[in-house]
Amino acid sequence: MAECAKILSQFNRGTSAMQHYVATRPMFIDVEIMNTDIQVVLGDDGPQADSSSIAEGLSILYKEIADTVRKEATTIMAVFPSPNEVMSILVQRVLEQRVTAILDKLLIRPSLASLPPVEEGGLLHYLRVLSVAYDKTEELAKELQSIGCGDLDIEGLTESIYVSHKDEYTEFEHASLRQLYQSKMAELRAEAKQQSESTGSIGRAKGASLNTSPQQLISVTVVTEFVRWNEEAISRCTLLFSQPTTVAANVRSIFACLLDQVSQYLTVGLDGARESLNEAAAMRDRYVIGTSVSRRVAAAAASAVCLLFCSLIYF
Repeated sequence: MAECAKILSQFNRGTSAMQHYVATRPMFIDVEIMNTDIQVVLGDDGPQADSSSIAEGLSILYKEIADTVRKEATTIMAVFPSPNEVMSILVQRVLEQRVTAILDKLLIRPSLASLPPVEEGGLLHYLRVLSVAYDKTEELAKELQSIGCGDLDIEGLTESIYVSHKDEYTEFEHASLRQLYQSKMAELRAEAKQQSESTGSIGRAKGASLNTSPQQLISVTVVTEFVRWNEEAISRCTLLFSQPTTVAANVRSIFACLLDQVSQYLTVGLDGARESLNEAAAMRDRYVIGTSVSRRVAAAAASAVCLLFCSLIYF
């Protein structure tokens, strides 16, 4: 085989022979191998697999690919007069064909016009899968480079695989943060409604809002959840982009989303607290029920102001 490779290298610098050798590798032509790739990544959960399971599946599959390339490298080094050129063709084919085929099935961009339900992961699921896929593909690229890839620009090739996803990343990240916020506010409204409906008939007659404290309207725990979303988004941003100017611009826009969410949340909460205080004062005047309500009104006002002050200090 080595002798044949030497003879063929005299024709067209052996390019045809090298390309033919790479093209006939089982990993590129075995239908069973290609069909099982996505099953290895998704596991038994299929399309509903979470990002952690997908990360584990990609690690397993990419290790198998790296091991296969390592074995092929041994043969190539022993057979071809220009092994680096063959390795360059092989690694390029691995990334452009096998890896891209996996990612095309894995990274299906949702429609921003019709967002996937939060109950099914929402936009956040796509962003998390994009993040782990990019991270694992970078690890594979580094491993392939250590095995040998000639003069192939493997870093540039890896980036090109994700260029379409990265071009729209910021828009998807912002849409995801908005979706999470809207879902959380809907959850809080549902809880408030349920609590209001669960109050007794006396409470309803005298104003159910008296039973809703400002702590329920404005919660540091909820604001902390906003911050956690923001931190996760920024971690994705710094993973996907390396240019300082791009990272800075994306981080700034993500942080602006956080400030907007906190502002909206505090405004809604304080408006609700103000309405509760107004209703409490009206009840006092209407029913003349004494100083106990006055104390509750004063305490509610103090709590609202305190929570606002604490929220501002938090940021």
